[in-house]
Amino acid sequence: MKPEANCANRERHRVLLGLLAICAVYLVFLGPRDWIPHDDGAMAHAAERVLAGEIPHRDFNEPYTGGLTFLHAAAFRLFGVELVSLRWMLLLFSLGFVAALFRVASYAAPPTVAAAVTLVAFVWSLPNYFVPLPSWYNLFFSTFGILALFRYIEDPRGRWLVITGAMGALSVLCKVVGLYYFAAVYLALIYFEASGVRRSDGAERNAWGFVGLCAVGLSVFLLMVVVLVSNRLSALSTLLFIVPCCAVAGLALFRAVGSRDGSALGLLANIGLVTGSAVVVLAGYLTVHLRTSSLDAFWNGTVSVVLRRLDYTGAPLPGIETVMASLPFAALFFSGIFVKRIREPLAFTATLVTAGFVFLAFGGKDSVYQGAWYAVRPLVPILVLAAVTLLSDDVDRRQGARLYVLAAMASLLSLVQFPFSGGIYFCYVAPIVVVLAMHVVHATPTPPVRTLALTGAMFTAFAVLWMHTGSTYMLGYGYHRAHSNVRLALPRGGIRVRERDALFYRELVDRIADRTASDAYIYVSPDMPEVYFLSQRRNPTRTLFDSTDSDYLEPETRNARVMRELEAHDVAFAVLGPRSEFSRPASPLLQAYLAERLPHHEMLAGVLLRWR
Repeated sequence: MKPEANCANRERHRVLLGLLAICAVYLVFLGPRDWIPHDDGAMAHAAERVLAGEIPHRDFNEPYTGGLTFLHAAAFRLFGVELVSLRWMLLLFSLGFVAALFRVASYAAPPTVAAAVTLVAFVWSLPNYFVPLPSWYNLFFSTFGILALFRYIEDPRGRWLVITGAMGALSVLCKVVGLYYFAAVYLALIYFEASGVRRSDGAERNAWGFVGLCAVGLSVFLLMVVVLVSNRLSALSTLLFIVPCCAVAGLALFRAVGSRDGSALGLLANIGLVTGSAVVVLAGYLTVHLRTSSLDAFWNGTVSVVLRRLDYTGAPLPGIETVMASLPFAALFFSGIFVKRIREPLAFTATLVTAGFVFLAFGGKDSVYQGAWYAVRPLVPILVLAAVTLLSDDVDRRQGARLYVLAAMASLLSLVQFPFSGGIYFCYVAPIVVVLAMHVVHATPTPPVRTLALTGAMFTAFAVLWMHTGSTYMLGYGYHRAHSNVRLALPRGGIRVRERDALFYRELVDRIADRTASDAYIYVSPDMPEVYFLSQRRNPTRTLFDSTDSDYLEPETRNARVMRELEAHDVAFAVLGPRSEFSRPASPLLQAYLAERLPHHEMLAGVLLRWR
């Protein structure tokens, strides 16, 4: 290796170590802060049941695919059975993610610039809700897969595609939306084949066969996207989800039609490598269900539940008029593409800095806070259209391939915001959006670098000042200061929550402990799995979230089943809450049955406790 390369590697390693230290300290400080009880509770209660020998989907209604639950069970073994242990496991994976994201960014900039961009991506993601949900792991494995594709562009050997497929399989094992990653990978493979990225291996060229294969595949892909989004179609969902997918698919077909290198056999071989490695990983996991004769339970608990929940759950997007706030971003990125010379006089810079100080000073005002979110949310279609515009001209083959990978990934991974379009769901794709912006700027002939850098710094400061100090519940909607500074003083706690939550769960656990034995079954409804975990009591049902029950839409059948389970396990204590975010409260018939079976009752902070 040349001395210059050695120096560059040493500098990159030094910058990376500093970056990891900053992120680690930040997450250690913020990591145990705040929660949404049912999120932490569902992850912990499911992992606890796995530790007890149960199998996801077979023995309980795992909310997701199930692979992450085994990782969480391992976290309990390593760090102890408490809520904070799952966050320490998340921290370990987070540092690997930051390192991978830095490497992706460093393809388009020197180490210090790449580190700065990675920090922007970081503050708009993990610190906003550092809870071990599968969507974070989808982001992690997708980023690892992007890096593998970048390595393939540099060195087109099959092993990188094998790694790409394995990362996708691990993502799917965390949550079924990992399938979006595979759609982006297949789009990238079409682009690679059409652009000559794949190393020639003598495969027979058949222009019509290659174009026909691409046309059919891309048409099916777009049809699936439209069908998915049509469930809650609106002007803004069309812009955010359908337009970017149409843009990257259209570019891939355009390249395929004009390709001189494309081979249908070569494309199918690469798709086979990715798919084959994914199948091997998935098959390894499914042996758990095969040995326990529960493959049908796995299917019903993943695909069927997801399809059912699309019908009656979701969080709507705002109106299309909110896109107006993003027009300055559109002007910034497209001006560098179409304007030959960008002028950034000092007077303009000073005005921008002044406006930035005002923006940050009043970030707690709902109008300013919402304006920031309205500005960044349409970045995916803006950046994807900018990338497609750049790639429509002749660009460096490797640089263009990397830009296309990021554009395809941003388009597909942003579908995580559907149908739950709360602010946190943008955070699950924000890092990919940020590095895509960096690669767009790198490929732009005359980018307004100073203006973009100041804007990036302003939005980084906004995240630190207003997003990281605000309530997770209101992320993206308005600023409400989080007062999560009281330790959840329970043996299985270890995190900091709001004072009222700390008091409520302390009192609730004390009452359960006073009126039940240590190994007793209790009944909790709806959607409060954290009660089972924190009280160290057993769940007589399969249920973590009521709405995931297969008989949820059949009240009579469900009531009869729950009553049988309560009698079979001699349940002597029940916790009945109001309607939750996802599920209805216990039915009147079930409440009447519990009133007869458990005559003593007490209200605690709006929650009904019953016992005998």
